[in-house]
Amino acid sequence: MIGDISGAFRHIPTNADHMHMFAFQFDDFIVIDLSCGFDWCGSPAFYSVSGSPFNALYESQHPPANLAPIDSSKFVGNVRPYLY
Repeated sequence: MIGDISGAFRHIPTNADHMHMFAFQFDDFIVIDLSCGFDWCGSPAFYSVSGSPFNALYESQHPPANLAPIDSSKFVGNVRPYLY
């Protein structure tokens, strides 16, 4: 799979008109998404050291009961610490 996405960023439009697809403002911070999943949800964790903290934050959340009355269990992330 790594070979399939190795050239992915060469094919992403880098025109200023497209920047809204990769960045957003949160409070006083500008957040830039440097991952391209291409249906592979492990991409952010695989390519970024910050993947584990984001995964921990994701796993600590659950959908509001009024939006997901059938399944309001906590979210399950896909990042597991490497054991050496």
